[in-house]
Formats: sequence, C-alpha cells, structure tokens
Amino acid sequence: MTQSNLDTPINPATKSGSTLADDLSGTNKWRDALHSLHKGSSRPSYAQAGMLWVDDTNNPLWDIKLYDGTNDIVLGVFNTTANTVNLVTTDGTQTLTNKTITTSDNTITIATTAIDGIVRRSTTAQNIAGALDTVYPTVLGLRQAFNAAGSAPVFVCRAWWNFDGTGAGPALAIRGSGNISGVTDIGIGTYDVGFTTSMQDVNYCVNTGIGVALGHIINIPITLAHVTRIYVLNTATALLIDDTHIFGSIIR
Repeated sequence: MTQSNLDTPINPATKSGSTLADDLSGTNKWRDALHSLHKGSSRPSYAQAGMLWVDDTNNPLWDIKLYDGTNDIVLGVFNTTANTVNLVTTDGTQTLTNKTITTSDNTITIATTAIDGIVRRSTTAQNIAGALDTVYPTVLGLRQAFNAAGSAPVFVCRAWWNFDGTGAGPALAIRGSGNISGVTDIGIGTYDVGFTTSMQDVNYCVNTGIGVALGHIINIPITLAHVTRIYVLNTATALLIDDTHIFGSIIR
C-alpha cells in the first residue's frame, strides 16, 4: 500500500524541517502516495471528494476510481500483466479496450439514436437471428443476416405483393406487400401494381406467380419506374382471366 497523509494543517511552529522532509519522502512517503495515485486495497482514509485513487484489490487488475464524496466511481481497469486498459462506460456494462473515442460531449457511453458512443459488434448467431437492436453488424454480418454465403454480390427485393385478382375493383385487396401503394384492376386479368417509392429506372426484374389455378400464365408487358402491369392468361382459351392468388417481387 502506498497511501499516506500529511498533517492538516502543517504547523510550522511545531513541525521541523527534517520531520516535514520525512513526511514528504521518508518513512511516511507522501511522495510515493502521490506518485502512485494513492494505490491500495481500500479507499484512503483521507480521501476528499474529487480524489482519484487506484484500487489494487484484484491485482494485477487495478481499478481507477473517483471518490465523489460518498461512493467510488470506477473509471477504468488497468491490466498490469497484459498492459491494457478497459474504460468503463456510463452504465458499466461495456468496455472499450485499447481504443480512443471522441464524442460530442467528451464522454464515453453506449450509443443510441440520439447519443454518440460505443457499440458492440454482433456475433454470427446474432446476425442470423436478427433479434437484437443493441448490437451492430459488419459488412460481413449483413451477408450473414441475409444468409448470403459466398462472394457473389447481394441484390435485395425492392418490392413484393400478394393480392386477390378476383375482387371488386378498381382498387383490389392486398393480402400482404412491401413498397406497394396499391393494386388497380384495369380489366379482366389486367392489373397495375403501383410502387410506394418508385424504382430508379425501368430495368428491374419482375418475379411473378399464380398460387392456385392451373393453366394460367402471367405476362408483364409494361414496366415503369412507378408501376408494373400484369396480365393473367388462360392457356386453354387464350383469353385474359382473373385469378385469386397473384404474387410477385421486384429485384433491382
């Protein structure tokens, strides 16, 4: 333990120079206490609010603590064997190892949508599960989230739909969709599928299908940035026909 306190106040009428020298750097070694940040296994008895000290109870792990007048706040943990330091965040749940971070308010905290701070990288299992909003994936983690193994580029779905083409128009009921503003019944077996947000151009891929009826096929004669047209054809009669299950997706 390198903790030592000076008499307060020092009385020059009773304290000799040799005694003061011994207090500062001799037997009592105030100098060593000061230079070692008052290291010991317990808070110094002379601690004042605002004092920093080192708790070596768990040596070789040294806790850097700030005494606030009531409690000791752990600011970081030094590993004197590995020569590393972990800076403790404001909620005490995460550490920042051997890194430097600068935030708008010069504090270290857990990042939120409103506060700068540190984040934890998600694991492969967390990427695949996609259930947490407190960890963040890398670029590889995004591939894992899409189950996209290999090195081929990933092209995601930009819109999808599933609707009943036999309903009363002009606006048809949609069972489920993404980025679809609505489906308009243009006529028998003819539908316009509108996009909430338009595609960047007309050079997209339309994947479509029919879920129930046999002998029905789909034709896509028109693709616009904001809408795509669908024709359903009865192959037996070569006539357009409504269908109960029409679904599709857009890749671009």
